[in-house]
Amino acid sequence: MGNTMLKTLAGPTISDMTKLAGIFFSTRDELIGNPDAEKARIYLAYLVHFASGQIPFGNIPGINTALKYGIIYRLQDMMNPGYTACYEKLVQRSQGQRFLVSPTSNLYNMY
Repeated sequence: MGNTMLKTLAGPTISDMTKLAGIFFSTRDELIGNPDAEKARIYLAYLVHFASGQIPFGNIPGINTALKYGIIYRLQDMMNPGYTACYEKLVQRSQGQRFLVSPTSNLYNMY
């Protein structure tokens, strides 16, 4: 699940709290001008990723797909241009699979 063993054993609440704390501290570091801070677009992308996992019924396949193609991929591309293209290449390279509908395609202009 992308967590350490301790976070996994502690449960989803502790895991989510540590993710939120990481986002908070990244935001704080950016605001105070810490030279080691991640760029603003990176922690905003983390925030979108975290928030997408908190949507009620968001794990149901049809709703999950609609959310990803309708909202989440667009938000990620707005904050980090080229995100979906990199994500698509990563999936093709690591899993050897292609998307049925590319995340980079604009569903609003398909017809």
